[in-house]
Amino acid sequence: MISVLLLATTLAVPVHAGPAVPASAPAVRAPVTVATSAALPQAADSSRTLRDARRAQEDFERFRETRIPAQVQRPDERGQGGRCDEPMGRLCLSYGVDGAPPSPIGATPRPIQDARRELLDKLAEAGAALPGDDWIVGQRVRYLVEAGDLLGAGAVAESCAGTPWWCSALDGLVYHEDDRWIEAGEAFLDALEAMPDRERERWQGESYLLERDGRRFLDVSDRGERDRRRALLWRLADPLYIIPGNDRWTAHMARLTQVRTMEDAWNPFGLAWDIDLEEVTLRYGWALGWERVRGQQSFQRLTQNAMVARLDPDRRRYLPTGPELLEFPATEDDALRVIDGRREPSGYSPTYAPVVDNLSSQTARFRRGSDMLVVHAFARVGMPGATMASASPSDAVDNANGDLPRDLATALFLLPVEGPIIEDGPQPARQGNELEGVWTVEVPNDTDRILSMEGYSRLERRAWRTRRGLERLPDPAGSVAVSDPIFLDAASLDLPETLDAALADVLPTVRFEAGRLVRIGWEVYGIPEGSSAAVALGIERAEQSLARRIGEFFRVLEPPQPVTIRWDDAPPESPGVVFRAVDLQLPALDAGRYDLFLEIRVDDAEPAVTRRRFVIEESGR
Repeated sequence: MISVLLLATTLAVPVHAGPAVPASAPAVRAPVTVATSAALPQAADSSRTLRDARRAQEDFERFRETRIPAQVQRPDERGQGGRCDEPMGRLCLSYGVDGAPPSPIGATPRPIQDARRELLDKLAEAGAALPGDDWIVGQRVRYLVEAGDLLGAGAVAESCAGTPWWCSALDGLVYHEDDRWIEAGEAFLDALEAMPDRERERWQGESYLLERDGRRFLDVSDRGERDRRRALLWRLADPLYIIPGNDRWTAHMARLTQVRTMEDAWNPFGLAWDIDLEEVTLRYGWALGWERVRGQQSFQRLTQNAMVARLDPDRRRYLPTGPELLEFPATEDDALRVIDGRREPSGYSPTYAPVVDNLSSQTARFRRGSDMLVVHAFARVGMPGATMASASPSDAVDNANGDLPRDLATALFLLPVEGPIIEDGPQPARQGNELEGVWTVEVPNDTDRILSMEGYSRLERRAWRTRRGLERLPDPAGSVAVSDPIFLDAASLDLPETLDAALADVLPTVRFEAGRLVRIGWEVYGIPEGSSAAVALGIERAEQSLARRIGEFFRVLEPPQPVTIRWDDAPPESPGVVFRAVDLQLPALDAGRYDLFLEIRVDDAEPAVTRRRFVIEESGR
């Protein structure tokens, strides 16, 4: 039985599982030719060369199994003891003990390094004899990358004489491992364009990485629409736009390339390649190190030995969730967050910033003629998920690590939703060097956008970000329109009379404790001179638990009624833009998500209505 420990991330399988059954024919092979009688001796030599190369690769992996130091593992170590957090075919994922740091990944033992060099020498001889064989060149690149010899791997990939699309894929693998993500993206795009349709469909399948709603987002019959949605998925998954390229997508393509090199080859588990090994590789990447465990209890029996593959302990989820994809671009301020990858369907760790922290933020849109003024308040918090319910913007800043990195670069991106998967440095709307503030940017109100506020320190290999969808402001239903409502700090006794006066008080959060006093501001457009407006401001529950929905359906529970206040606003002194603000004591609401709704009605005209999602957090969180 196989177990995989993620976080302290491990894959384990009995070493003595019996001989591996050869996998199905690899997806990438050199074209088959029919030999004439004169070519038969040469064909026999080629067959012998390939057979010897395969035997050398198998011998190395068998040797690896025996030379990894064995250790006795007690049932309480790494959260195993026979526990399986997620079965996956013949494999088992075990996430380890929550809160416990992963044990260090040991260096590759010297005998294994020496044996790998010998294998690479034999594969080089086979490659010289069969320069067009896809399997041989794939193994050479695979083991050179594993050994950390990216220069050698690049030379082999560059001289590849096999199937053109496969050579491009190997180029992409090496470029990605060498942190050259623009070149990697171009190489993988070349490979996709050149490969047969059936093979391309296999390379463009993300089913292992997404939940049901995410798969439903991509499940459309029109190929053009499916390609557009796939491009959006990977644009949103890009960890940082401030870093050129899209390393999350090239990581996925590199993993697909690794899968192709291992499909028809011996692996350290001694198992035939199947969809379970493919799935774990595409979801989390291949092993960073190996261990061998004795005395590990499986679900059916006590094995004497088990191979353990250690995966990346710093992985995070960067792909959007299914609901975020289905709702995009109508997402919330705390959407598209970087998520701890322990229990997620996919994980990745950028080399330039192994951990990307989420920023707390609030974004609002205001009309400026045919343009849209975007107000974005942001700040970092003490830890992931920490509340800012009772903090002013300055109190929310995490000063635990002292001053900001001296090379910190920050940028606000407002990218059109439609765009390529790979971009060579998209232009930010604004740049700076702080992780707390209120930024304003005016952009044409002509398209939906991706908003991404990012900070990056190359020296400290740290990054911060907040990301969400930003819809264009809709055309007004009538003569009157209203902006997004925005939450302000209510410390000042005087209400601001303009948006400019309110900017310093914009809160970088939409998360509050029940009972908090908040100030809410908004702009109204198009109220005729001398006309008064009827204003309704209210709060209603945005989501309900299944138990409550069932209770309301059977009339066991009464549905919660919206909390609404109404008043008549005085006529403006002159027509145009009118800014209003009001202090609101949040009622004693249960923890959860709520909508603040605002309705402006002038005479018998169509009312202007807007909403903002916010969160009530548990007291003391």
